[in-house]
Amino acid sequence: MPLGKETAPGVILGTLAYMSPEQARGLEVDGRSDLFSLGVLLYEMLTGRLPFMGGTTGDLLVSILSSEPLPLAHIKPSVPSEMQWIVSKSLHKDKTLRYQSARDFIVDLRNLTHGLDTRVLSPVIGKDSGNHPVAEVRESGIRDSAVRRRRRKPVDSIAVLPIVNSSGDADLEYLSDGITESLINTLSRIPKLRVMARSTVFRYKGREADPQRVGSELNVRAVMTGRIRQRGDQFIIGAELVDVVDGSQLWGEQYTKRMSGILTLQDEISGDIGEKLKLKLTSGEKPRLAKRHTRHAEAYELYLKGRYHWSKWTRDSLREAIACFEQSLGKDPDFALAYSGLGFAYGVQSYFLLDPAHAQGAILKSKAYAKRAMEMDDTLAEAHLGLANIAHLYEWNRRLAEREFKIALDLNPNLAEAHIGYGLFLMDQGRFSEAMAEMEWALRLDPLSLPMNTAMGYFFFNTRRYDEAINQLRKSQALDPAFQLSELEPAFQLSRQLLGASLERAGKMEEAVAEYLRVIPEWTRKDEMIAALQRAYDQSGMNGFWRSFADFVHELWERRMINPVFISAIYASLEERDAAFEWIERAFSERTPALSHIKADPRFENLRADSRFSQLLGRMGLG
Repeated sequence: MPLGKETAPGVILGTLAYMSPEQARGLEVDGRSDLFSLGVLLYEMLTGRLPFMGGTTGDLLVSILSSEPLPLAHIKPSVPSEMQWIVSKSLHKDKTLRYQSARDFIVDLRNLTHGLDTRVLSPVIGKDSGNHPVAEVRESGIRDSAVRRRRRKPVDSIAVLPIVNSSGDADLEYLSDGITESLINTLSRIPKLRVMARSTVFRYKGREADPQRVGSELNVRAVMTGRIRQRGDQFIIGAELVDVVDGSQLWGEQYTKRMSGILTLQDEISGDIGEKLKLKLTSGEKPRLAKRHTRHAEAYELYLKGRYHWSKWTRDSLREAIACFEQSLGKDPDFALAYSGLGFAYGVQSYFLLDPAHAQGAILKSKAYAKRAMEMDDTLAEAHLGLANIAHLYEWNRRLAEREFKIALDLNPNLAEAHIGYGLFLMDQGRFSEAMAEMEWALRLDPLSLPMNTAMGYFFFNTRRYDEAINQLRKSQALDPAFQLSELEPAFQLSRQLLGASLERAGKMEEAVAEYLRVIPEWTRKDEMIAALQRAYDQSGMNGFWRSFADFVHELWERRMINPVFISAIYASLEERDAAFEWIERAFSERTPALSHIKADPRFENLRADSRFSQLLGRMGLG
């Protein structure tokens, strides 16, 4: 008999079959966990069976954590598609993608019941007692399809899947990707429409994705798909918008454009979608949505190429992106988006550069290009975000940073990077509840992004939720197996350092050491260093490990292979305060961006009682 409602005694408190994934893992739970349990109960009431089952406690746990329940329509075709949507949303394994409150759950149920209560009143011809024809109205009890269509829930969220390049020309891949990204950016400016971020939807690139399944996975109401092919000097693009609830087509169109007309394509498609969704735009929002950033086709192509390379976030791809943006500006010197792209590329580059002179040069360029973009177009959210990040991470100008973050989010509420940047800023101020709200919103927009998930892991680490940090960082690293192979990439090393620190504070020392050893940089003494660290750990535990690590830090720093904030954390763990503050001062003088997070970082806990620590926070505007 499959295990269902029985609770295994002494293992987990509660009825296992109704537990949310986070409760089954023993993580922190909240009201969203209760809504998951309610979804299980609703599924059982509708189908007579549980959504998750197993022959043993272990099998049931695996089912809850990794299996998707059989769709309601497969068990009971009579269940309305709207109910399938409600149940699927409540049973989402990621709690940030479930109903966020019981009120939202009730609203959808109430809207559904209103639709179910609709009855068709049909005229029926009968006869009276005198055998004369008479008309009467009877309630048929069948829902009127026209009424049902009128009651269709408004589309409030959308995922634009990567447009498929069917031309056979790999060199045009950047064009199909670029049009997809442009559509995402354009639709993101529509008020009250949640648009999934580029890095999330591009996880589906190269896969035959069913729109309804994608919609369920991403918790959106509509999914747009498209295909581009070339015929001579023309491009033919077909696109359609699918309602996730019932798989019906909300909109579909085919466009034929010459390359010179490709600039107008995103406006036409997004305009058609906006009209179909019947979204109301204010007079101020209409021109913003329809804005054309350049009339130079070649400049636009180069910009799309730059975005294509920038999104990979590796050293080589950032250099390629910078080259493309510069060439774009060579074609159109007034192209504000290209300036903004340069600012973003140099900003990411500066965060990971360990040579302070090179990092400072990248920061200055990032700020100059962001300011230039904003001078040309002060409605570019990306330009304001660039200035906000610089004010936060490098200038430590709290007021300016917060103002620019808020402007960026006002201009584009769907810019996931702005939510995560603002969330990190709030975390650094110790405003953790506000920070959590921004982080969760960023993940709702971009749930499959490695940077977004890594940032959430960093938040959990800095708020001492180490088990959640471990799960989150491992999840982020699993999102892109190809990226994991690039262990020399700085973004990868940062994620591994954070995972090691989380494991260490969770008491999982051997796993922590394994993570730390994976981020030892490539240099002539790498093998010697790894052997020494492992030997020191085996003999003296973590204290011996860090003392051995300290023997190498000066040489690593001279070679610009290690961050001074990381070095100060090593000395803090050894309780060598003077050495820790010496490296903190070096990080301060070099404006190392990671120092911005020191107020929340638990690695510096034993320095907080020292007056030098509070003085440092005051100098950074974090007092």
